[in-house]
Amino acid sequence: MRECLQRLDELKAEEQQSSAEALYHRGRALNVLPAHSPESERLLSRAVKLRPALAQAWNELGECYAKRGDADNARTCFEGALRHGDDASRKVSLRNLSILMRQQKPDSSSGASAAEDRLKNIEQGLAKAREVRQNFHNNKSVFDAKVVSRPGCPAGHL
Repeated sequence: MRECLQRLDELKAEEQQSSAEALYHRGRALNVLPAHSPESERLLSRAVKLRPALAQAWNELGECYAKRGDADNARTCFEGALRHGDDASRKVSLRNLSILMRQQKPDSSSGASAAEDRLKNIEQGLAKAREVRQNFHNNKSVFDAKVVSRPGCPAGHL
């Protein structure tokens, strides 16, 4: 990570500020830490604003939001990556959405309704997982839901 950040620092300041790719790479490097990085979030947000078609930045920003516990913004980012990405990015987006949906807590506070909401979230997540299995050759299991909203998990496992 240090080497990557050092190389990015070597870029001219004005190039780094205007280059969505450079912002994405720097934000991604900062996002490897297990804790949420506000600086990573800021850089990745700027990258997607400068270049909305950069699906990898959308996915990384979604992971950053997920670390912060912001499931709504994470979902928006993963869906943004689906709109802009190639097959590789779409696969990551669908996997991330699947995990996020299955771990999302119900909105309502009533017992039966909360259980129904939870079941609905799980079913939606499994539907995304099936979509990955049907459309892509996937080496990483989309059923591996051990990362989102769990403190201390390394980045990139979302």
